[in-house]
Formats: sequence, structure tokens, C-alpha cells
Amino acid sequence: MSSVELSIPADLTAARFRRVNPSINEVTAQELAAELHDIIACVQRHCAAQPRPYPAFEENEVIQTLVHTVVDFSTSDKDAAANEGEWLMEMLTLLGGHKLYLRYMRLFDRVNGTDLVTECGLDC
Repeated sequence: MSSVELSIPADLTAARFRRVNPSINEVTAQELAAELHDIIACVQRHCAAQPRPYPAFEENEVIQTLVHTVVDFSTSDKDAAANEGEWLMEMLTLLGGHKLYLRYMRLFDRVNGTDLVTECGLDC
């Protein structure tokens, strides 16, 4: 099962990160892009390892939401952002446990200049 998102080059992902947060330099953007692509690969591995493989649409929905929330984060619709965040927390925790969700949240914080990991007490 392959994902559309992994076909996107890491350079494009890095460029999107720099557009979201101009304070991110090129080297850091590349590191962040590699981290996002690795998280996506983990999601794919965890989906494939399920006793009853996840349908492709479910896997792709998780991946698209991962990318969307990191790159297109907006506080203009707080209810929608909260719902996406809660669903993503459930999916990532189900697939890879707290560590996978924590990796995602740390990436989110670095890209968006937030500190939700600390504010929400996730760094336990």
C-alpha cells in the first residue's frame, strides 16, 4: 500500500515548512521534512502490521491529516482544528502508541513555533 504523500519529494515538504514558518532555515526544514516522511512511513508500517489490514482510505486519511495539520495549521477554525487533532491523537496512539503521537506533536511544535507538548503535559 503506497501513499500519495510519500511520492512528494522531501524538498517540497521542506519548502512548505519554510513558507509556514519563515524562521526555519533550509537545513532545519530538510530535517523536519525527513522527520515527517519518517512518521508517515511508521504509520504505513503500523497499518500494514494490523491483523486485519487497514483499508487504504484509512491509511491515506491519517497521512493526509498528518500533513494537513502540520503544514496548514490554522487557528481560524478552532473547533475543526481540535476535532482533527483529537482524531489524529487517537489514530496515532492506536497505531504506534504514545511515542508516535509525541513525535508528531514535537514536529508540529517545531514547524508552527508552538509548545503544545509542554502545555498539554505530553512530555511524560
